[in-house]
Amino acid sequence: MITACMEKVAGRPRTDFPRAVQQVLKVLSDGRPYTINRLAQEANLNFRTVKKVIDLIEQTQRSLQSRRVDVSATSDNHTVVQAREKSGLASLPEHIQNMVIKSIYPEITEEEKVLTHLLKRGAVSEKTAVWMAKSEALNRLIEAEHVIKTGEKFYLTKDAQVIAKGALSLYPELQEL
Repeated sequence: MITACMEKVAGRPRTDFPRAVQQVLKVLSDGRPYTINRLAQEANLNFRTVKKVIDLIEQTQRSLQSRRVDVSATSDNHTVVQAREKSGLASLPEHIQNMVIKSIYPEITEEEKVLTHLLKRGAVSEKTAVWMAKSEALNRLIEAEHVIKTGEKFYLTKDAQVIAKGALSLYPELQEL
């Protein structure tokens, strides 16, 4: 009886904090705005838990604005974690990064068109793969392991999804193509 009370809070099963963070981030990944109450409903979490998650995310963002965390493995199977100052382009504010990138790459590449097309069509897994006319750009993306071919259909790898989202952010006109 005591165990059941400890595992359930307000009629919901208790969710550990790392899982709560994942659930909130998953809901937020659609890019839509949410109130804390609505976010709690969508993530199926307690309001106070969601508030704690958001506080942690905000604190983490502030501390990582000028720093990055590097994680690497050593030859003797130890993991080394180090926070370092950001350098180079990554140290600049995002709007400045975008201006620099656009000045170097003013034209949208065929590869960016293919990546964003697949992303907009939801081709992000083998299950959601879509057919697409073959092209040199598509072949280069397959070779670079950004696009996976399954039968006659194609979908984006996780890295390619990030690239496609970045391209859409950098070149909003890709939404129209």
